[in-house]
Amino acid sequence: MNHEAREAESIVHQAADLFETKYAFPDKGAEVATKLRERIESGEFADASVDREFIRSLTRLVRELSGDLHTGFAYFDSPQPMRDEKTFQFGQVDEEDVLEGRIRNCGFHSVKRLGGNIGYIDLREFVPVAVGAGTATAR
Repeated sequence: MNHEAREAESIVHQAADLFETKYAFPDKGAEVATKLRERIESGEFADASVDREFIRSLTRLVRELSGDLHTGFAYFDSPQPMRDEKTFQFGQVDEEDVLEGRIRNCGFHSVKRLGGNIGYIDLREFVPVAVGAGTATAR
């Protein structure tokens, strides 16, 4: 097995570990983790290369296994700083929050004015106020 394939398997192992220990629904998280590990053992990632398409396919896979369309992964051309989960406090905003907010337009999918002067906001996620306030109040 080449270096790229080992790295791909390592990423899938990390995903399995995160589902098992951090997922909001522990039973479903354990189920997804087991299925991911089974796919590693079956050799599914033996020829994988870590690139955008691998990350997209991993996102599709975990969404299929979990039924959770909010779950996903991102690929960056250069390493990104990781949040220190041991010192992170809920509500604290870091570079990761800002970057993710910008990538996803702070959750705003569309804003429309409907007939009868009715406002319609298609908001797909919530971001910290410090990240999304400017987008939310833009005209």
